[in-house]
Amino acid sequence: MTIIDKLKDLIEKGLSNEIIVFLKGLSEGERKSLITVLKELNVYYTEFVDLTTMAKSDKQWQVGHSYGSRARGEQGTALSIASFICLDKKGFEKSYFPAGMMKQDILDQILPWYVPSWFKQLLEDINTGNSYRLDYDLIMQLETTGYFTPSPELITTHLPALIYGTNFIEQRAYTAKGEFLLRYPDTLNKHFWYIFEYPTAIHTLNRYSETPTGWKDFILKFAEEGRLDRMRILRESLLTANRNFNKVLVGWFMDLFISLKPSEEELRTLQPILMTLLDAKQTISVSLALNFLKQFKELDYNTFITHLSQIILSGTKSILITALQLSETICKEHDEVRQPVCTHLCQIFLNKEKAIQLKAAKIITTYGFPASETLQHQLQLFSDTMLTDVRPLLLTNPVTVILADEELPDKIPLIGEHNLIQPVNTVEELIYFASQAFENNEPHHAELLPAVLINLQDQITEDVLIQLMPALKRAEKLHARPTNNMGQLDYQLTNFFLRYFKRPGYVGPRKIEEAIVNPYILLWQYALEKLEAKDTVPLLSTPTHTPGWIDPVVLVNRLSQYKDKKPDDLDLQIAICRCALEDTTAAIALTKQILTGEYRDLLLFLLDKSAVSVKDGNAWTQAANRKGIDLPTGKIPPVYLHGNFNWSTESEPYLAYGTYNRETNDYNRVPSFRTSILIKFPAVEPLHETAPLLQEYLVNRAMYFRLSAADLPKMLSLTPANPSLVLANIIKSYMPLSATYEVNETTAITAAIIYLKDFLLPYTATAKLFIATCMLHPDKTIRALAAECWITGVSYKRLNSDEIGRIIGIHQSVEWAPLKRFTDLINEHMMQVSKQHNEALEILLSACIELLPDMPVKNLKTLLEIYTEVLAVNGHSVTHPIVKERLKVWESSAVLKKLVSKMNT
Repeated sequence: MTIIDKLKDLIEKGLSNEIIVFLKGLSEGERKSLITVLKELNVYYTEFVDLTTMAKSDKQWQVGHSYGSRARGEQGTALSIASFICLDKKGFEKSYFPAGMMKQDILDQILPWYVPSWFKQLLEDINTGNSYRLDYDLIMQLETTGYFTPSPELITTHLPALIYGTNFIEQRAYTAKGEFLLRYPDTLNKHFWYIFEYPTAIHTLNRYSETPTGWKDFILKFAEEGRLDRMRILRESLLTANRNFNKVLVGWFMDLFISLKPSEEELRTLQPILMTLLDAKQTISVSLALNFLKQFKELDYNTFITHLSQIILSGTKSILITALQLSETICKEHDEVRQPVCTHLCQIFLNKEKAIQLKAAKIITTYGFPASETLQHQLQLFSDTMLTDVRPLLLTNPVTVILADEELPDKIPLIGEHNLIQPVNTVEELIYFASQAFENNEPHHAELLPAVLINLQDQITEDVLIQLMPALKRAEKLHARPTNNMGQLDYQLTNFFLRYFKRPGYVGPRKIEEAIVNPYILLWQYALEKLEAKDTVPLLSTPTHTPGWIDPVVLVNRLSQYKDKKPDDLDLQIAICRCALEDTTAAIALTKQILTGEYRDLLLFLLDKSAVSVKDGNAWTQAANRKGIDLPTGKIPPVYLHGNFNWSTESEPYLAYGTYNRETNDYNRVPSFRTSILIKFPAVEPLHETAPLLQEYLVNRAMYFRLSAADLPKMLSLTPANPSLVLANIIKSYMPLSATYEVNETTAITAAIIYLKDFLLPYTATAKLFIATCMLHPDKTIRALAAECWITGVSYKRLNSDEIGRIIGIHQSVEWAPLKRFTDLINEHMMQVSKQHNEALEILLSACIELLPDMPVKNLKTLLEIYTEVLAVNGHSVTHPIVKERLKVWESSAVLKKLVSKMNT
């Protein structure tokens, strides 16, 4: 057996220890002779493949259900060891999982006899952000032997896991012992303090342990024993508030500060730092500072006043209440600062909470009147944002604030220069554009690339193909190592380009009948067939305008080029769904001039609003649906075409997770109930037609709905006039519950609501359900985007506020989500937009209140206060009979009695 055969055999078998012995026995020349074959092996083992092709099954990797690199288990480690010993630094870093061999037991076998000249540089790269995962003990050993000095960032990457043992993630077992932190002097004396200066995952680690004991317990223990400086811990914990950490990590340090129970003397020493927390980004830090400052008998009130405006701008109710309490105490005790305090408090009238505004008004009238010229000016400045009940308390001559109707620009057309997709007409433009298509810049790039290759194929010479090599290299790289923000369609586009260049590596969807992205995959397959046949007749469905519209004149011209050829059925369906029907006069004239036969009849039916005669066929079905004609197909329930799904919000039984069962290696499940949005999807037959309707592909037949944020704009643009089916899938799979969602779900919902924000047609029933539900989403950005949809929808009369209110009322009738999310959204984004919007908001709130239950839901008082204010701003009173009936029922509530009585007068 040659040394090359021996190397291949050891890697194939994943024999890490044996490969070290083998390579140690080779001469330097022999090791160099392995360089070429090692590079080839690295390419082979790092290739991204369908794991069903593996000769041997591997349960860990779920063969037949997943995709990944060809190297499995110890094969990667053996390959990395060989690359470390034989290749240069660049070659080693290209090997499969190079960090796999950076372990104490492996390096102990290699470094005594072989240290590559680039090893120190490799370690320095690790210091500056390389993704290697090293063991803390290994880092300390490498430092002791003089190989490198670990950076604080590297230490903080590994130190938090130290108290849980080396394999805590896999074992899920708590193995913390004090000696882990006492093994090296630098651990507590130097490295421990890095966790206060650099972001870490220290706040997430306890979830992997079986006991609640963790870092806080050791910190408290060592502080009590004098091993750690208690005062320094207190100070550094507070300073994390202004170090740009995420809010959860900051909360962990604030909780650590509280757990140390600082004494009065310690707090006095820390007062200057507590003051700096008042400007912190995270509200948890501001709240902590205010609560401790309240305890001070000798408060540095002048410094506090300088921070008061910033505190008020935080907008959090609990913070504002505490700030008002502190302000009132200062005004009571210090006459000389009453005017500046009251002047700062005027900013609080930007907040629409009635209780907050009344409290601020009481302080100002008690301690600020008679008002100075500065205070009077500030009160006038904020008079427009004062609630109607507050304005008379503070202004000498209060006037009713009347908003003017919104002045809107002209209606935005469906297609025009504002949303034109820049065409690619030359090979020079193609060379530049091809690389762009793989950078996930615009959703339409995925469709424009195959269309351009078809249109320009007669001009694509060998020289042009060479110039397209950078785009091919980019596609190959993304195909082998997809990025985190890539969607299924981004990945399938790399497949298309590799197949265009006749390169290996195509991986199709797991189950073609379950892949909701199939329309694009089939279009790309059709494009490849046209390229193979040197067919230059254009695709029909390529959009001409964002987000997915086709100029009807362009569609007529494209269809005219088919002449005796029959268009692809799916391509034609998508083209019809995308046809902009806003102004079709020119397209109708052109159709009569250059088209004949069935396609002339089809386009005239599609483009002419008065045409009603329909023929059989998928294209005719799509044309009828595009015009709002409900045409039975026999293939699929009509709801999948028109998109008006039935839904309800109700309590449903489910199996909740209980305690973890070590015998079954799974959680025990217990019967429970949850409040869910249930959207009704009629049963459909499996895909078996030779030419299914487009909507048959969009029905989710898989167990899980897997569309990512990158895929959603592309899928929604398939039917830009009616995206209801895709939205219904999102609601069913990503939004049934109101709890906090995973990152992937939140980003996908965000992508969908952004798409709807720029929607130029009246919203469909399912789109309204989606928007209204987003108004109750836990993510503030999603709620704000939903409010923008409502604002533009009201402005351009694309949305009925009564329907939005009814949907929210249905959700809230069973308390699907905290009502506070909605009341906060109204206060922050939906009030006082314009006179038109105030009237629409009144309609929305009336419709919502009608559907609320007899037993008052939590935060109903705040909702009714908002409703009262909207009525007052509009100069109206409660007149709707059902709303009056609801108020009469709630009058028996002690919390609501006073408010409801006032509303009924």
